Amino acid sequence: MTVLSKRDLGRLARSAFVSAWLLISAMPAGGSPGAAGTFRPIPEPATAQYEDAVREHLGEERRQLEELLARSPSARQAAEAFGRLGLVYYAYDLLEPAAACFQNARDAAPEQPRWHYYLAVIHQREGDLESGLAALEASLALAPIDGAALVRAGDTAVGLGRLDDAQGFYRRALDLDRSRAAALYGLGRIAATQKRYAEAISLFERALALQPAATAIHHQLGMALRAEGDMEAARRHFDLNTGGQVVFEDPSLQEVRGLIRSAKIFVELGVKAARAGRYEEAIVQFKKAAEADPADAVTFFHLGVTELRNGQRREAVSHLLRSVELQPDVRDVRLMLGSLMTEDGNLVEAEEHYRRAHEIDPEDLDSHLDWVTSLTRLDRGEQARAEIALVLERDAQNPRARLILGILNAPSRPDAARAELARVLDGSRADAAQRAEAWHHRALLFERAGDAAGAEAGFREAVDLTPRDPARLETLANFLGRQARFAEAAEIYGRAIAADGERSSAYFGRAMALLLSGSEIEAQAALEQGTTRLPDDRALAHLMARLLAAAADESVRDGARAHRLALSVHRTAPSPDHAETVAMALAELGRFDEAIAWQRRALAQLEGLGRPGRVAASRKRLETYGRGEPCRTPWLEPGG
Repeated sequence: MTVLSKRDLGRLARSAFVSAWLLISAMPAGGSPGAAGTFRPIPEPATAQYEDAVREHLGEERRQLEELLARSPSARQAAEAFGRLGLVYYAYDLLEPAAACFQNARDAAPEQPRWHYYLAVIHQREGDLESGLAALEASLALAPIDGAALVRAGDTAVGLGRLDDAQGFYRRALDLDRSRAAALYGLGRIAATQKRYAEAISLFERALALQPAATAIHHQLGMALRAEGDMEAARRHFDLNTGGQVVFEDPSLQEVRGLIRSAKIFVELGVKAARAGRYEEAIVQFKKAAEADPADAVTFFHLGVTELRNGQRREAVSHLLRSVELQPDVRDVRLMLGSLMTEDGNLVEAEEHYRRAHEIDPEDLDSHLDWVTSLTRLDRGEQARAEIALVLERDAQNPRARLILGILNAPSRPDAARAELARVLDGSRADAAQRAEAWHHRALLFERAGDAAGAEAGFREAVDLTPRDPARLETLANFLGRQARFAEAAEIYGRAIAADGERSSAYFGRAMALLLSGSEIEAQAALEQGTTRLPDDRALAHLMARLLAAAADESVRDGARAHRLALSVHRTAPSPDHAETVAMALAELGRFDEAIAWQRRALAQLEGLGRPGRVAASRKRLETYGRGEPCRTPWLEPGG
């Protein structure tokens, strides 16, 4: 007989619950450790890949189970404890120990459908569809209106080729709101497999109406339409597929995410949601990851990028800056911040990020040229030229470098600029956008030199290379306007609006071109289109007010509406131009004393600004109102 020391006895006493667990784990079938019954051992998971916080979490949860089992719990208590540990293992993707836990939970409380359901999910993930379907059927026998189980059963039956069974499961799920879209999608796939394409199209369309973010349905819908011979509609749907998957609410698994303490897993969940276009969900996961590990730069990068895609620009910049603070030497984050700062007009900050991006990866010529572009925006031309020279030493035909150098030389060295731009156009490496930019700047040089034909040819070449670029179209229209070719300009502005229906300057330019060509009715129609599309646009509202107040065509004039518009614009921006428009509207209404008061206010402001040409025109309008006559010359200057 072995004699134990007091120290040995104390050690054993302190780990009594471990001994109890080992006893239970090793007990053969048919043993009886207490009311909880006999349980299979739980494999020890491999956790080397996880953070310390995760390993501590797993150890804590397992110890709690062992302590409970040492107290001879009831069957229901044991089932809950095993189930809890199984969910924790599942949360960390540890499927083997999770399955053992769920099997023990099911054996202890077979009347509880969720233990069968969790086992089914694991069988599905492991590819054991037969066992998965059997477990789902056991769960549904206990909870027949579980939408998630019905959809999973349908999917599993499809995987086994049991289409009649699958249709039965999906049809039962149709009665449940939270699973209807997934059920329709499943029925649609079966109908398509069985070549019932018209039915499949209807089912897919109904699923999409319920879940528009599930853009993967567009692919299946496109396939069915193609089979029906509608190639044009099929192509439209193929183009709309961005990979968003059909989802269904799964309350049994929702609690899993609440158990996670791993920043890595939260990031993985966030990336998965972001790829599916579920940006709000992704942001939630990335924020949880940031809470779990506030020193991880990658998490803040993912969070910032997703917020940017979700339209949360201010938050995005903040989190990208935090990523840079934590890890300063990541080129892509620096480049992104440089671009954002440039768009926001923070040119000094942008230059710093571009400079750091170049320092991080000096071999990346694009990063170097991003920095050069930033230097040119800051009017640091000599430094920009020096950096371009370094790029050209390594790549003498780099079209972007040659293009930047040509633009940089244009103001003071036009011949050198033309030579650089010609190199871009004569070379074979420039893409369409770079060639269009080169033609654009050559056209500007021609126009500055008085060569209108050369300028027009250049602007048109730029448009031909990028025919859907509204900026190129508008530049051509602006040139035609400067040449007093107003009807042609109006047509090109219309093409710019067709390319970008939110482009305020194109609406304004088209209306002014029509006005200057004498087409007031058409100008009014153009402004109605613009103000309907952009109701808060001040410039369009102001131009409409002037037209309604002072048009030569009596059928266009509407003094009351002009007055309302002019007052609204003046309230938001009390400039002399806007005050003059209020005066024009009042004069059209015959309220000349008020018109004179407003015109005097505008005149005083213009005199204070030192604009003699405008002051003279303003005095003439004041004289007109003094004679009791309305204004009929609102366009003394472009934009009036």
